[in-house]
Amino acid sequence: MNARSLWLFAIAGSLLVLLLVDRLNKKPVAPVAVAQRAAPTLRAALDRPLFSPTRRVPEPPLLPPQAPPVPAPPDAKVLGIVTTGGKSAALVRISGIETRVQQGDTIGGWVVESIAQSGVGLRFEDATLLLSPPATAPGNADAN
Repeated sequence: MNARSLWLFAIAGSLLVLLLVDRLNKKPVAPVAVAQRAAPTLRAALDRPLFSPTRRVPEPPLLPPQAPPVPAPPDAKVLGIVTTGGKSAALVRISGIETRVQQGDTIGGWVVESIAQSGVGLRFEDATLLLSPPATAPGNADAN
């Protein structure tokens, strides 16, 4: 070893001794104090989703709009059906009031889809309903 190497070892050794003395003179930090300082940051990190690319809480999924409930069948009674010139109409009693309806009219939210001798066909979305006319007496089928 030459003199230069000895000087480098001496300097390095002196620095090491100074570093150790400095470390021994410092008070050790209590682990509880470190944990208390780190708690808010750690809690914030733990509250975020780990596998989300943005580490943000995802928005709740949007629910598809609910279909409106099917209204109760209307309180309606067919009193009679008239067909003239290829057009049909029906006389209907709705909640005690007599009303003339045609195809396309609405009764209590239900659309009049068809009018035939068999009755008045109503529709609400996928639900259908047939309001039948009153039965005719055997001798009064044609009053003409």
